[in-house]
Amino acid sequence: MFAPRPGLIRSSLAALNNVAYLTNLPEEGKGTWNHAKDSQEYYDYIILGGGSAGCVLAARLAEDPKVKVLVLEAGYTDDIPTSKMPAVYLLTVDSPTDWQFVTTPQAHAGNRVMKQPRGKALGGTSAMNAMIYHRGPASDFDEWAALGNPGWSYRDVLPYFRKSEGFNDPDLPSSHPRGPRTIRVRKPVYETHDPKYHNTDGPWQVSYHHLFGSSEGFIRANVAEGIPLNKDFNGDSTLGVNRFQTFIQRDAVRSSLARAFLKPKGVVPGGGARGIIRVVYGANIQRVLIQTRKGAKMAYGAEFLDDKNPDHLGIGVVFRARDRCHTIQQDLAYSRVFASLFNYGVRGVGGFTSQIGESANFVRLEDFAPEFVAREKANGTYQERASGPGSPHVEVIFAPFYVRKHGTVMAPDAKMYYTLIALLLNPCSSGTITIQPKKNGKRNGSTATTGGGSNNTIPEMETVVDPNYFSQSFDARVMAESVKFMRKLGRRMSEDPDMGGHEVFPGEKQVPSDDDKALEKYVRETAETYYHPTSTCRMGPASDPLSVVDSRLNVYGIDRLRVIDASVMPKIPAGHTCSPSVMIAEKAADMIKQDWTEFSSTVASRL
Repeated sequence: MFAPRPGLIRSSLAALNNVAYLTNLPEEGKGTWNHAKDSQEYYDYIILGGGSAGCVLAARLAEDPKVKVLVLEAGYTDDIPTSKMPAVYLLTVDSPTDWQFVTTPQAHAGNRVMKQPRGKALGGTSAMNAMIYHRGPASDFDEWAALGNPGWSYRDVLPYFRKSEGFNDPDLPSSHPRGPRTIRVRKPVYETHDPKYHNTDGPWQVSYHHLFGSSEGFIRANVAEGIPLNKDFNGDSTLGVNRFQTFIQRDAVRSSLARAFLKPKGVVPGGGARGIIRVVYGANIQRVLIQTRKGAKMAYGAEFLDDKNPDHLGIGVVFRARDRCHTIQQDLAYSRVFASLFNYGVRGVGGFTSQIGESANFVRLEDFAPEFVAREKANGTYQERASGPGSPHVEVIFAPFYVRKHGTVMAPDAKMYYTLIALLLNPCSSGTITIQPKKNGKRNGSTATTGGGSNNTIPEMETVVDPNYFSQSFDARVMAESVKFMRKLGRRMSEDPDMGGHEVFPGEKQVPSDDDKALEKYVRETAETYYHPTSTCRMGPASDPLSVVDSRLNVYGIDRLRVIDASVMPKIPAGHTCSPSVMIAEKAADMIKQDWTEFSSTVASRL
């Protein structure tokens, strides 16, 4: 059995992306800056960045047909093959749809410069991530409220999680527009859900889609190890093991936030007419324009150039499976790849509809490493960062293929492999994101219109990312224990006749489980980000010196300026961050509308 060369797949899809950029029909209201026309327009709201939250916010604000919204996006459309086809999302890393950020050398992680993939396209990172729909434990949001942010408890935010969601209920008939596809192979035991936590009418499609047999084997191994089967990761509890719910449409296309919310003119999530949304592609933001009125600073615009983060670390263990183990490599075999592409393109089924990270567990340290917890507490070095007893410390994701270094290191042959990846959900270490003049960078001569009307020369800036990974050594020790846990699961899977498996990377001889120093060294030199940087503009009370915005997301000290994305999270959730980012945008839209109404009423009463 032979698989096509990874480089051939990558180059072929890159070529298809270029064709898509050239042949996609123009969409009304979306395109590069047209100075003659656009400079004559006035907008009620300017959104800097058409990312996940930006798309939601624009659509919700424009539910008022009198409103005009300007979205300035540095990237371009996400209507390209590597974004639309779920199984190939890793090919967006280091592509034009990736900002291609890297960290500074990480002193506590082998002095490595590490990738920080972020989406540079309409839809932001929802156009390139693993499409995992996971909200996180309820207690995490209660903790947000307890940190001085009224209105952000789980009870407060649950309606906003549900508002955006269009859950494709597998229990609905196939004739229903939110029901399952008739030809998709169902796995009912793993497709349970609690209806009271879900909504079938929102614009963001959420579904159970493909499930590899090896992903089922991972779930069975966890249950055998004593990890309970979770009915619904987004229900009463997030602890346990099961498959993920995903934001993939019924037609097997990624439901990015651009695809879900920024629909053609005149269409609004929920129905009705909408105001004007103008999306400018290739708009690189230079600065927010500020003026002072009556002693108060106020934002009134943005300057841009036209083209014409704590974080979750992950550590992987790779296993060689039996030849009959059902993994993605089978779909990539020369004898099957064309059938797989046909099944995807015509029938909307098969391996290419998978977002690869199909199943996972969410566990607490005392459940898989009680001796470690007891030892750390006895030494006085244990650090409890979870928000409560229902909040997990570690997540282990199962990937039915060979995964190393964001998919850039491929399997050495066409055999069957699977990978377990442990994510540190409550890191103690945190770092910084700053901007500074680009070294040896040229200065541009853009003219900025400011309150004083003067001309300014702006230095070309760059983003400096320093997550400061493993600066708290407890993080490395937790991840070392996670490697031991993944090996336990691996031994369980090796006993499964449909799975089998022996560890090939890093290898127990090279990194023994009874050598904590070797395990920590492996963790520090191998762990990678798993795409969840947050909290650089955290929300909190004015008394908190680290807070940038208040509980209504207003920037302290500047009127008419808000931050609305994952950066406002006061603490990183113990889960995936796309869904919480959407929730933040949904809630922010309602707060802005409320403030707008109150402002308009005040002005009217004065007149």
